[in-house]
Amino acid sequence: MRVLGIFGTDWVASLFAMLVGVFVLFEASSYSMGTTRDMGPGYFPILLGALMIVFGLGILAIEGRRQVDHQQEIAGLRAILMVMLGLSSFALLIERLGMWPALLAACFLSALADREMKLVKAAIIAFCIATASGVIFVYGLGLQVGVFK
Repeated sequence: MRVLGIFGTDWVASLFAMLVGVFVLFEASSYSMGTTRDMGPGYFPILLGALMIVFGLGILAIEGRRQVDHQQEIAGLRAILMVMLGLSSFALLIERLGMWPALLAACFLSALADREMKLVKAAIIAFCIATASGVIFVYGLGLQVGVFK
């Protein structure tokens, strides 16, 4: 079944970009804009917010009109959801359990964004990334984060 991409992830991406742009414009409106020669604290955020709105409209205009297979849309949503779940798990676990378990959960869940990923392979990848990150950041660079809590 073929559907217009505007009803899938392209529409969501463009809407999200435009909403972020509107939010940034709203928040930056309380700062003074200044001039191009003497920029105020609101100049750069207002510029970025306007660019986000333009990019959102561009995504909608260019990518929103292409024909997309419905199965590709579902696979794209799975990837987005699993990566978001992985990032959320990291944010929730880093202070409670430490860096290594948080990275393990985040990498494992994010690896499952790929439909062809096997659970054992995802676990091995997550273990290797969490271990390497712990060694590099905590022991090599001296990052002040507990590996385990």
